[in-house]
Amino acid sequence: MARRARTPEELRLASEYVAHTVERLFGSLHDCMALQRAHSSGENPSQRTREALRDSWAIQLRNTMHFVRGASAQPSDILAADYFPGERWRELLAEADAPDWPAMLDEITLAKWIDTEVLHLRYERIHATSDAKNWPLALVTVHIGRDLESFVDNVSCELVADDFTVRAQNAIDILR
Repeated sequence: MARRARTPEELRLASEYVAHTVERLFGSLHDCMALQRAHSSGENPSQRTREALRDSWAIQLRNTMHFVRGASAQPSDILAADYFPGERWRELLAEADAPDWPAMLDEITLAKWIDTEVLHLRYERIHATSDAKNWPLALVTVHIGRDLESFVDNVSCELVADDFTVRAQNAIDILR
């Protein structure tokens, strides 16, 4: 079933939430990495704060991944594909996909990990290996950043808020 086409005004308003999510994704990673650097240099930053930032990152990653990839989308979900005609977004996404794309970065795997490790108290946690608990946050964010850069570079400025491109690019640039 085809998704309902959104009006340019709906898309501009929705882009505010997209920009906010992108800022939170990259900002939480930046702050989490700063706490890790402080810990590595002998300081004693709050482990609870670092874990809360990781959880925030995970939730924003899930939202961003769904925006970009849109698996099992609901009619009310905001998706990158809504901003492009036909299959254009899928074509751009295929061009942005890197050969070193980690297997863990499919939306379903991420959603399962976030559900198990962040959103729900589940018995699977007690059997999780240390690898399952220590995801490479920066690597994952860099890869989703490639998709976001493709969106920012190709979306029509008439379909996003006036400050969208600057906000999104500034957030993505945090990792550089």
